[in-house]
Amino acid sequence: MINDILQNKSLKLTVEVQAFKLVIITSFLVFNIFSGKCQSHDLTYGEKIFRLTALIYTYSGHSSYQASSFFYSSLEGNFLISNRHVLFPKEHYPDSIIINLKKNSKKTGKVDWKPIKIDKEYLHNNLKIHKNKNIDVAALDMNKLLKSLDGTDLFFAYAVSIPDSISFNNINPEIGDDALILGYPKGYYDSYNKIPIMKSGVISSFYGVDFNNLPCFLIDSKLFHGSSGSVVISKPQPVKIKDGLPMFATKKDFIFLGIFSGEPYIYGERKETDDEISIKKEKFDLGIVWYPKVINQLDYASEIIK
Repeated sequence: MINDILQNKSLKLTVEVQAFKLVIITSFLVFNIFSGKCQSHDLTYGEKIFRLTALIYTYSGHSSYQASSFFYSSLEGNFLISNRHVLFPKEHYPDSIIINLKKNSKKTGKVDWKPIKIDKEYLHNNLKIHKNKNIDVAALDMNKLLKSLDGTDLFFAYAVSIPDSISFNNINPEIGDDALILGYPKGYYDSYNKIPIMKSGVISSFYGVDFNNLPCFLIDSKLFHGSSGSVVISKPQPVKIKDGLPMFATKKDFIFLGIFSGEPYIYGERKETDDEISIKKEKFDLGIVWYPKVINQLDYASEIIK
């Protein structure tokens, strides 16, 4: 459905000539995954990447799906973010979702998965979606779950967030800038160290402008099934020009650009035989990325779907 809305056979981008406030997003919060309490750890770039995501599986009837997700923190608490079609497939609560969190194995010293099963009842009470079903973003309220995990050997997570003020690191994303996508394409990742895969792309539409009147932008990147729900971040920039002067970064860091949810397409050639009619989907190796502001527009599914 989302692709039906996004498709535009002329691929025109209508940009209204008006001033708009571009809300820049930074990622800076760290919370303890088993207590929900903020931490003051000064994590390195690599540690943030390691602690930001979770591999998830959705089970619905006889079907199962693998996808990507990441952690998000706000004044309301801590959330797991992925796509609507992942956490609320076909506009129904799935039977269960497995969230694979990272733990430190005391026996081997290795990093292992700790599968956390989320049943339908928890989803019914804690899943947040958008009132517009075409906006492919969903959030799972983790606050109650975190309390039940208190005292475990899980790694604390790194959570991105949307501050109320302008970005502290003066990064203003623009069309043509590099973007990084962090997730688990086709379920592939460093299985020994439990580290997700990072892929690169280019911002392909005006950042801050709603593409085809939806709160999203496009990236030029070849991605795969299983990447749905991946976090999209900026590529670290050691030098940035502001007001004609170079600004040098004191450390390697990134900002939160959005949530990846799949490819746009248009309907192409129609073929008809005596037995069937088929219509080919034309794709462009582009990806749909929803703006972070969408997360704050979500409401509990139980209030929307009655």
